[in-house]
Amino acid sequence: MLFRSFLMPMSDYLFNLRGGYSEKINIILRTARSNIFALQHHMGSKLTKDDYLGSFKEFAEEFLNIDINYVRDKDFGKYSVGNQVSLSAYTFGPYNSITFERMIERAERLYNLEARFPDVVLIERGYRPVVADSMNNTWNLTGSASRFIKNHDSLVEVLRKKYGSRLINAKLEDMSHEDQINLFANASVVIGQHGAGLCNIAWTRNPSSVVIELPPSRFDTFRHMCLAKKFDYRLIYENYNKSAPSGSSVNISSLLDILPNS
Repeated sequence: MLFRSFLMPMSDYLFNLRGGYSEKINIILRTARSNIFALQHHMGSKLTKDDYLGSFKEFAEEFLNIDINYVRDKDFGKYSVGNQVSLSAYTFGPYNSITFERMIERAERLYNLEARFPDVVLIERGYRPVVADSMNNTWNLTGSASRFIKNHDSLVEVLRKKYGSRLINAKLEDMSHEDQINLFANASVVIGQHGAGLCNIAWTRNPSSVVIELPPSRFDTFRHMCLAKKFDYRLIYENYNKSAPSGSSVNISSLLDILPNS
């Protein structure tokens, strides 16, 4: 997840060590494997390093006021000049609440965060078939190709009956980064499967927000994020079976039992 692996630790560094975003700096991202070339081979097209990072690169450059370059590990020495700082990816928590506060302050300065979307957010995982595994130079399924909710349409129907026009069924892959920030900044209820989409609760500002994580869930990532932000975290638990099909069905009754009333 680029959010936890890069944006959060980089925000920490810029705020806590450098005191802010005022002076633009150049960032070199390094990888132990030549994933960009493996990506070209796998997808059958000529992609650039910018394509590998996708639209996240443009967003991160604007948000953090930095320039990002992506190089292979063996070429890193050619580009590494001046001071070097090694940042560790944020994995599963716990997290520092100041990180989220500073990120929201930055977002409020850059973007119009007046409420433009409904405040009850159901995340629907979009289809993105592969992502590079930088450690093994292999390809992993991601998005709905990795896991999805078999009865997602039923969830939408139940939630629509309860919340009416307050509900939005969001495919984040179809939204700009600014719209995603706006959506989550004004959310009061966020519901979704474990995955990168739920990282967007970092932008949520309502201290009374409720976050509901749907199965399968193997890690405490979003519980730790909610602890840092003092959100009400709720989990529909089911045993994780690695050999089971990627699609999971959510127990509607269990969901109704833990939904907030307002």
